[in-house]
Amino acid sequence: MREYLAALDKSDEERKAPKKKSLADPASQWTAAPGRPAYYAYSINYLIDVEAGVIVDVERTG
Repeated sequence: MREYLAALDKSDEERKAPKKKSLADPASQWTAAPGRPAYYAYSINYLIDVEAGVIVDVERTG
């Protein structure tokens, strides 16, 4: 668990400042898929109990 938490702390330090920032929603992130127009959005991460098939936690990241 300590190694996991240390890796999370390290990854936060390595993040670069965003090139664009939304004035309406600064927590969102500028993103685009190949061949598609870019837009501001969030990423959603799910923690799933695969044995029970239940979503245990949801976290949005910008």
